[in-house]
Parts: sequence; C-alpha cells; structure tokens
Amino acid sequence: MKKRTKIYLGAGIMAAIVVVAALAIIHPWKGPGVSPGPPAYIPPPYQKILMDKFPVSLSALFWYDNLTEQASIMTGVSSGQTEQSNEIFDPYPYYTHESHSPATFKWYLYAHRPLAISFPVNTTMEVVNIRSNLNETINGTIISVNIEVVFYLNYYISITLDHSCLNYSLLNEWQTAPASSFYNMTGQFVPIPANTIIGYTDNVTALDYIVSDLSVFNYGTTLGGPWGLHDVNPYFYFTKSVQAELVSNYSVQYDAMEKSGLFIEGALNQNFTINEAGRFFGAWFYESGYLPLNSSDHLQGWYGFNGGILDILDVNQTDNLTFYKDKNTGLPFNSSMVGVYYDAQYGPVSMVPGYDPIGGKYMYFQQGNFVQGIVRLDNFFENTRPGPIYMKYQLIPGNASMYSDLLRVDYFSNLSAAEGPFSADNLTYARIYSNE
Repeated sequence: MKKRTKIYLGAGIMAAIVVVAALAIIHPWKGPGVSPGPPAYIPPPYQKILMDKFPVSLSALFWYDNLTEQASIMTGVSSGQTEQSNEIFDPYPYYTHESHSPATFKWYLYAHRPLAISFPVNTTMEVVNIRSNLNETINGTIISVNIEVVFYLNYYISITLDHSCLNYSLLNEWQTAPASSFYNMTGQFVPIPANTIIGYTDNVTALDYIVSDLSVFNYGTTLGGPWGLHDVNPYFYFTKSVQAELVSNYSVQYDAMEKSGLFIEGALNQNFTINEAGRFFGAWFYESGYLPLNSSDHLQGWYGFNGGILDILDVNQTDNLTFYKDKNTGLPFNSSMVGVYYDAQYGPVSMVPGYDPIGGKYMYFQQGNFVQGIVRLDNFFENTRPGPIYMKYQLIPGNASMYSDLLRVDYFSNLSAAEGPFSADNLTYARIYSNE
C-alpha cells in the first residue's frame, strides 16, 4: 500500500499551523510575480466509520450450512496449534505468522469457497497488486484471481483485501481510469457504491483483511516507520450488532481453540501492546552484530532475512483461555513461563550466512529480570533449532523513548555457558528499524 505524505489530526493539525506560520516568517511572500507555492494539504476532521454489515456471509464462512464440514475443521483446530492455519479465522494481529513478523496486523479469512464480498458503505477503489493474470467464472461473472486492492472509506480509514478474486469489470475500469488526485495522492481511483459485489473469496488462499487508520500509530508518532504502522484491529470498525454477530459465529472456533490451549491469540477484541517500556518485550529489528548483511538482504523492506526480527511477546498479552498449555508436557505452564519468543523464518532465499534460525519458543525465566538475565527457550512451534536454548539478554534503554532502546542477545546450549560473559556472536536489535 502506497504511503501518503499527510498531516495528522489534532496535534498534527496544530503542528501544521505552526510550521506554515514559521515558513511564512522565514520565506515571506514577496508580492506579485513570486509564487508562494501550493498550500499545505490540510486533512478533513477525523471521522471513524463503523460498518453495519460484515463483508462476507458469516454463517457461510463458518460452515453453519454444512455442519459435517464445520466439525471436521474444528477437530483440526482443537488438536492443533499456532501456525497450522487450519482454522477458519485468524484473529488480529497474528503475532507468529512466519512471513510477516512482527505480526501481520490483519485478519485471515479461510473460506475455501467463493463467498461474495461487499461493503455497506461507499468506497473508492485502488488496485495495488495484480499477482497473476488468471481469470475464472464465478456465478456467471468473470473474476480476476489473486488481486490486492485498497478501498478508501474516507481520508483516514481504508480496507485492503489481498488475495481477493476481483470482478474483472472493476479491474478493467480501474486499468482504464485516468490518473487523478485523491486525498493528496495521485493515481487511478474508481468509486464503488455501497453494497456492490466487488468479488469473491478464493477457493484455496485466505482473504487478507486489513484495516488502516491514519490516526493510529503502532510504533510511536512518526511519519514513515515500520511495517503496519497504521494497521488496526478490524473488529473495532464494525457496529456493536455486527461485533455480536461475529463473536456468535466465531464461537465454534474459539471453543476449539480453548480445547487446544496452544493458540496465542483467541479473543477478537484483544490488542497486543507489542512494545513495553522498560522491559525486553517487543518487536526487535536487527541493528548490529556479526551477520554479513548488504542491501540485497532488505529487498522486502522490513528486514526480510532469517534473524532479522525477534518477536518477544509477554505471556500476559496473550489470551489465557486459548493459550495455557506447554506442548511438550501437555500441562499448564507455570509462573516462570513469561512469554513467547519467535525469530523471523523466511526460508532459504533469505538465509544469512552464520545465523541458525531458532523458531517459536516458550520462554522460561532462569535468572534476572525483564531488563537483563537469562531465559530458557523451549520448543513450541517451527522448531528450526531444537531447544532448550539459553538466551542471555540485556536491555539498553534509549535516551529519547523506548523506541530508541536496544536489545543485546546471545544464545548458548547450556545455562552455565549463558552465565558467563556475552560471546563474540552476540547480536543487537532496535525497536525501530534503521535500514531498508
């Protein structure tokens, strides 16, 4: 999704006024014949939009019209675990998705059949990625497969659907639309009336459902910034009645996740505080160490290489009704289990020489506190490097805010080695990435 150079609501508008006033003093208009340049774009007042209809049929999404199929899927969930993706609905923010660390900041809807998609409000459409040139016919309509498309509800709020099956007529209308200006952006835009069937869910691929709100900052109030800066939990952009309908339909999956005890995220209305001030919990981007990196290791724009990102999640941020069990013992984990560790797994294309990927781990305190100490990393999911592994760590507080913190980590095969000094293989991470 393209970035927009904008001034934000509230403090942002006041800052804009100050900036414009300051520029007028520094560079006063010199009269006729000297253009002062275009005026700064001032955004409209913030308005939150709550949709009164879910974009697809919830009863069909959760297979209430085929209880045999629903039961089969739920059996897989109740005996499953994080990262199996056999559930129908992956709740926000999907903290452990392997190719979108840190978190995906979206929903995944696994319909496994074509369900009509529509919005109950007027939107403006922009296609951002045509992933294939494949077309198929669904319900007598020609459909283009695997399209990423953005629907702008207003200046601040947009919905991105990725891996959608878009009506070919809409795709063609967008492709032939003239370039125009819209909300301080230049591109091709197509107005879509409310309740228009824009396409369908895919038979195989999940529908990525992403809501972005420019008034929200996941990593501090900075322009630009890391992946998912403005992405929000879609749950809070529906009316109370739609939220209740969603929870009711979702309950069959939630019950199965409770039986499993291995699902980090469960509740639909839960948001994680990913970065915690004064503690080593957070999303950490590689800053320095022995890894031999160059510009080719940043092709995806958010540290797309193994070892590029560490997700360290406080267990108190998880849903304790769906996440309470140590997979290795089958028993509830005890009070020394403080969180979930996960390093990004990007496969052999993005391997960096010298880094041995670790995978998803339970974190058991061995000694120290949330600033410095040692945790034992026990197997949980994607056990690329089998545990136990002993991680020695030191949080280095930043001068400005927690977003200038650094985290130093080192890995050892036994506790006694971890109790010694950091080795030459220690790695330093920052809360906000500094390169792309």
